Amino acid sequence: MKQTSYARYLFIFFVVYVIASLAVVWVKRSDLLPWIGGCNPAGYDDDHYMAYCHTRRYGDYEHWSFWNSSEPGVIDRVKQANVLFVGNSSTQFGFSTQAVKDFFARNSDISYYVLGFGMGSSSEVVRRLSERFSIKPDVLIVNADPFFRASWNGANRKMVNEAPLVAWEHKVKKWWQGQQAEVCADDKNSFIGGFLCTEGLETVYRSRSTGMWRTDYYRADKRLPVGFSEESIHLLDEAVYTAKAFFESTGISPECTIMTIAPRDKTEQKFAELLATRLGMTTAFANADGLTTVDGFHLSPDSAERWSAEVLEMAEKTIRACVSN
Repeated sequence: MKQTSYARYLFIFFVVYVIASLAVVWVKRSDLLPWIGGCNPAGYDDDHYMAYCHTRRYGDYEHWSFWNSSEPGVIDRVKQANVLFVGNSSTQFGFSTQAVKDFFARNSDISYYVLGFGMGSSSEVVRRLSERFSIKPDVLIVNADPFFRASWNGANRKMVNEAPLVAWEHKVKKWWQGQQAEVCADDKNSFIGGFLCTEGLETVYRSRSTGMWRTDYYRADKRLPVGFSEESIHLLDEAVYTAKAFFESTGISPECTIMTIAPRDKTEQKFAELLATRLGMTTAFANADGLTTVDGFHLSPDSAERWSAEVLEMAEKTIRACVSN
């Protein structure tokens, strides 16, 4: 009798062990249970949330959060903005500066929002957000890197995916942010803090009020020099077509759209100049001499300060005229 009971308990233990092992493997591989450990927890405050963490276990959160209004007040801020900055991650690095804040502090009657996105996002993201939430700024400042493309990548598709499992994934990501922010602020040396409060992964935070990125916890600044390229010239006709469809769809005025280009290792300024000419846009191409990038693609903080200040100085007359209309 005792041997039978022992064998039964051993069998139960074996089954539980196998199930637990399979569950661990599933958790590690499944997007349904994201994990935030290793993402730098230092950027949380009343205004900032984690937009992205460079790991497959967490990855991108901000695209879905905009589409589903999961961060309080953000869409209202976007809709109220007189000036929107749009483009890719280079836009976010280039315009997430004190120089931009200072410019709009001096022009306090004009509101703004930095509405660029990472993950190689194009005009399709802004177009769909504009249609969904009736976003129509007085002025659009476009980083043509290029911006006007019909491409629609995995992060973009997930943004508009209404599947319950996708919603679950991102709600779990948001929940983890709340847990990490609380634990790491109060008791990061606790047993749980040992799992939640480790650092090391590239992490980006985003301001709910301005849309600016906080990139202190991203990658080290290599201070690589900027350069120029004409590789995208062959995309000009496609960009013109996509831009015209964008303006028709959103109702945003091309006359009040200002074209710029954030310098990087392969700055496509010639492409941006030709595109602006074809579309009849105002341009604001700031001097790129002496600027450096963090990694070849994103401006270093001091370079972004100088560059964004020059862009806004060049754009101020158009901004004033379009906001006043």
